[in-house]
Amino acid sequence: MVAVAIIVIGIGVYSVLSGPHLPAAAGWSSPVKICDYPTSGAWRDVAIDIDSAGTVHTVFVNGNDNSLYYSYSSDGVSWSVPRKISGSLGNATSPCIAIDSSDFCRVVFSSEGSLRYLVGREDSWTSPTEQVPTNSNAYRNPSLDVDSDGLCHIVSATDQTPNQEIYYIKGVPGNWASTRFLGTGAGTDYSGYTSVAVDRNGTAHIVYSLQVDSVTKIFYEKRLPSGWQGDRQEQVSDDSTNYTCPWIDLDDFDRPRVVFSGGGDHGLNNLYYNYKDNSWLSSPQKLTETQGNSPYLRVDGSGTCHISYNSYGPTGHEIRYLSGHAGSWSNEVSITSDGKGAYASAIALDSNSNCHLIYHTVDGPYYARQI
Repeated sequence: MVAVAIIVIGIGVYSVLSGPHLPAAAGWSSPVKICDYPTSGAWRDVAIDIDSAGTVHTVFVNGNDNSLYYSYSSDGVSWSVPRKISGSLGNATSPCIAIDSSDFCRVVFSSEGSLRYLVGREDSWTSPTEQVPTNSNAYRNPSLDVDSDGLCHIVSATDQTPNQEIYYIKGVPGNWASTRFLGTGAGTDYSGYTSVAVDRNGTAHIVYSLQVDSVTKIFYEKRLPSGWQGDRQEQVSDDSTNYTCPWIDLDDFDRPRVVFSGGGDHGLNNLYYNYKDNSWLSSPQKLTETQGNSPYLRVDGSGTCHISYNSYGPTGHEIRYLSGHAGSWSNEVSITSDGKGAYASAIALDSNSNCHLIYHTVDGPYYARQI
């Protein structure tokens, strides 16, 4: 366990918001607005995790000042007033949050052409944010997980021009390991999306999208605590179409499960799934016949996959949810159907394997949970 020094940057008294409630989907609580803001489209880029006591921690970007904010709730109804945690840094995007074994929040986000890191919870956060020393300005689409020793595992991509590169780094502030180059491909709207999950032995399981031979494909690699071994790269998708936005998680046997989008024009993709017990399926399973973009995946203790994603329904952009594995999947559930325009989402699982979900709309970030 790593001891983390927390520098308090001003302790304020939190009031709480109990925002507007929307109609509930079957099996889900009514979505609650985490915070209000008067300008349309003010909040975006959301992330969520849950600590051992069941407190929900969220981070999201304010589109007006392009800063990163944090809010937490012990019951999912009353939320702390959003706290700015990115300091004077601007242009914050793509935040990730992971709770460590001491129940501190580790946060990584992109800002001003670099990758930034901070740690804290509730009223206490480190300041200033530290720049993660990735190679070639690999700050795009970061993904984060934390192992049982408190070490961060981060994977991210460089910008798209002229070629896109994927990098991995492991460590903590003041003790970052050398960055590892994973692969390169042509930069497109589909490529350069990354995700990482760390198993109980400290092995990092990584997926990313890269365009190779004019097709954007999903690749998988793993990094053992002892280092990289053998022929690392495995292809998760097939070559039939472009695939993008992979997300990875592990079952209780540390076997990788991956969800991703593909098969249509950008923004009009279907949802696909692949998994590896002994080997990957030669062709991924198609989960939706409607749109399935920007998926997010968590796997519970029974091996069930929980997936949230963006889709376009009768009332506009929606957040939908389904669960299952292999050949057995639930019907899609629309968490949002109010016409507000729901976009990116993220999910976390509590100790009872119930899903907690955050998403953003044109008028703020919302939260819902399974009941």
